[in-house]
Amino acid sequence: MSIISTMMREKVLSFIRDTRATATMEFVIVFPLFVFWFVASLVFFDAFKSRNQTQKAAYVIADIVSRSQSPLTDNDFDGLTELFNRMVVTSGRTRLRITSFMRDEEASQEYNLQWSRSSDVALPERRQADMTAPGFVRRLPIIDNGEFVILVEAYNDYKVPLINLTFLDAMTWEEFTITTPRLVRCVLYDGIVNTCPLPTPPTS
Repeated sequence: MSIISTMMREKVLSFIRDTRATATMEFVIVFPLFVFWFVASLVFFDAFKSRNQTQKAAYVIADIVSRSQSPLTDNDFDGLTELFNRMVVTSGRTRLRITSFMRDEEASQEYNLQWSRSSDVALPERRQADMTAPGFVRRLPIIDNGEFVILVEAYNDYKVPLINLTFLDAMTWEEFTITTPRLVRCVLYDGIVNTCPLPTPPTS
């Protein structure tokens, strides 16, 4: 029995000391991990770039609208939509919605919709009922009484290039950007709103 035990122990020690084909085994183990790390890095960088482009494009659209001194038209909105699509450079689906509303703390409804336009039927235009929804109101910054604001909502469905990763294709970048008119009291929209209403006077 001791002879068998000794032989087995020697075999095991010989196997442990044997370094033949070590590089091949390391390659087989490490190479898939390296490929995964490399592809994951590319996907992460591309997703970050797409997210950043969507954010900056929404800021640009909001800035353009805030500088408008004449009423916007449907052609203006179509041009803003095309500009947004060119800036994000995506193979996924994009949607853009621009809304103007005013805070009137003395009115029955604190936030009054002025106008809203959307580039996609799947993203309905804002209605007055949306102005009182708790989920919407919670996202608003502090707005002075009688102040008009412009809300730009941008959506970009992200798709991973070259490879099919279903769990990432389901990701949608969303931007909720609010700004105020820079050169006028409120930005009008041709055929919808042609005046800037005053806030409700306080009750005595």
